[in-house]
Amino acid sequence: MLKLIRNFDKYEDTIFYNIENGEITICENEDKQYVNGDFVRVENDIYGIIYFRNEILFFKNNERYFFSKLNYKFEYKEVDTLTSNFKFIVDNKPIIDIDYNKPDDVFISPFFTGFFEAEEDLDFFQYISK
Repeated sequence: MLKLIRNFDKYEDTIFYNIENGEITICENEDKQYVNGDFVRVENDIYGIIYFRNEILFFKNNERYFFSKLNYKFEYKEVDTLTSNFKFIVDNKPIIDIDYNKPDDVFISPFFTGFFEAEEDLDFFQYISK
């Protein structure tokens, strides 16, 4: 089952994510109104979250984690003014532990003109950690 998801940071960047096998396909010129989740690119990896059939799937590339089957938690912390750390922990063991640059060039949509109320509105990892 393919799900169309958009980049949390860049409106025009969308991918198809295959829930069965984790295959990622770059999406070009598709109807982008049916978005089922969000993703971000950090270095050479893609991290994302997809909502479907009363289930939530978190992924890193083709590694898939179905929340209903896990004892999990997210941890977020600021390392310094430019860097943050994100951890995805399952059964008290860190599965993902990354330092990343805080977003500074976020383009949500050509139609968005509002202000963000909180930093997690701009930072994918901070957003899913809340």
